[in-house]
Amino acid sequence: MAPFPVKISLDNFKDCQYPQDTTSLHETITNLDFQYGKKPYDYSRFEYIDINQDGECEVFHYFSSGVRGWPHDFLTVYDLVNSNLIKLFDGSSYFSSFAESDGKYLQINYIEFDGHKTNPIYKNTVWKFDGEKYSPSYSPDFTKGQMKSAGLKSYQNQDYSTALVYFKNVLIMPHNSEDELLASANDVAITLIKLDRSNQVEDFLKPYIFKASDQDILANSYYNLGLAKELIDDLDEAKEYFQKSNQLNQTKAAQDKIKKYER
Repeated sequence: MAPFPVKISLDNFKDCQYPQDTTSLHETITNLDFQYGKKPYDYSRFEYIDINQDGECEVFHYFSSGVRGWPHDFLTVYDLVNSNLIKLFDGSSYFSSFAESDGKYLQINYIEFDGHKTNPIYKNTVWKFDGEKYSPSYSPDFTKGQMKSAGLKSYQNQDYSTALVYFKNVLIMPHNSEDELLASANDVAITLIKLDRSNQVEDFLKPYIFKASDQDILANSYYNLGLAKELIDDLDEAKEYFQKSNQLNQTKAAQDKIKKYER
């Protein structure tokens, strides 16, 4: 399986030249996107993003008809060429996220939803710009759960490089909570340790820790951070992380590590 492109912040791509007459441009796009006319309660927002870093902005239109939230939120992306609007993308804003460039254009991770809202089944498709518009480019026939299972199997077989790809791809998929997301991040962290990339674990894991609240999952995260710090000989911080882990969830593994540093 190939890795999914890494999600990026569009805020870093707003330094671009956009049309002076945005009022009429917004009106034209609004008429195109709201097929039956925009109602007073409909949502509509425009952004200008340089998706191919040529200095010229493309127009992003986020909108919803009547109700906010999935499956009613949409995104269209237009390019303005010689005063003509060309639609580059049309899809759900809830399930689409822009990702690192393929060298020319930003890519899109587009989540496909199946099943029921209480028991969702997610698959990801990578969309790329094909010269005229965005279209599906890579769509592995793996659900989020299947990718997790494949990652665990690769990890158990000590194929850590393959496991890392699966676990990172799982992170791209929707999660029900920040705690579930941290649990997936822990899979990546422990695999980085196995790949002798312990120096990357803290910077990778901390953003997920700050948003989570489940004590057992947090304890596991701090234990992983302790392992990573131990392997790069940052022993004082390693001890602190093991202590944090044990405070949240007392385990023999954490207690043994703490005793090791108290001798």
